[in-house]
Amino acid sequence: MIAATTILTITTDLATAVAMGTLLSGLILLYNMGNSYVKEYQVDCTGLPHKIKSFTIEGALFFGVAENIAKTMLVKSAGADIVIINLMNAPVIDATGVIILGKIKEMFERAGKKLILTGLKADTYEKLMKLDIVDPEEKEVNLGRIGDALVYAKGLTV
Repeated sequence: MIAATTILTITTDLATAVAMGTLLSGLILLYNMGNSYVKEYQVDCTGLPHKIKSFTIEGALFFGVAENIAKTMLVKSAGADIVIINLMNAPVIDATGVIILGKIKEMFERAGKKLILTGLKADTYEKLMKLDIVDPEEKEVNLGRIGDALVYAKGLTV
């Protein structure tokens, strides 16, 4: 991107180069934000009475991808009693993403599954509390790191 801006500065003028650099940066940002996906981690459930599934959301959770990520997670969590969602690698979670997290929680609760959220950023946690999606008294919300969530989940199965 720097090379493109430099070439434009030399061949045209600074204003054109800055405008094109800004446009190119915006396109790259949109491309990167659209590449969000759900990564499933295998959890050793040997000897545990319940099945635990753990997912990490990689990339932004915003209006363009939130619905697809939710559908993927619901399908992949079939058969699990406890589901852990790690949001540590989700740099941006907009209002749609927060609402989708609430819907996922509702669907899991109706299905008798326990949902554990981990890696929430402070602003996302506040949004979840304001919308009454999470109760600050719930231990299952924002357990810090994925390791803490796994230990907690394994403790629920004993």
